[in-house]
Amino acid sequence: MSKVDGVASSVHATEEQLWIGMLGLGRSLMQLHFEACHEAEVVQDSVEVNGVSYAYERVSQRGYVSLFGEVQVKRAYYLKAGQGGVCPLDAVLSLPERCYSDSVQERLSELTVWV
Repeated sequence: MSKVDGVASSVHATEEQLWIGMLGLGRSLMQLHFEACHEAEVVQDSVEVNGVSYAYERVSQRGYVSLFGEVQVKRAYYLKAGQGGVCPLDAVLSLPERCYSDSVQERLSELTVWV
């Protein structure tokens, strides 16, 4: 039982505190997952995509909005002048083009059906 100033807090307050804690834990675990993926990524001098060779440029970072909140995804960025750039880890992880996770997009779609 949670206590505030020696008095048991309401079950509502306890539930809200647990929810916030669970979201924070989920966000931290998502961030750790992406950090582990970045650490395991093999950086090469160049990669070939659809017959085009892209040279390693730098580490790039993008935001990713999960059900638990926003996290950052670091990944190798390869560039070909006149062609743009690619991040192979995005494809490996099946990251969506937009910053919102597939789970977030699915829930937003479900909500619009109910409105």
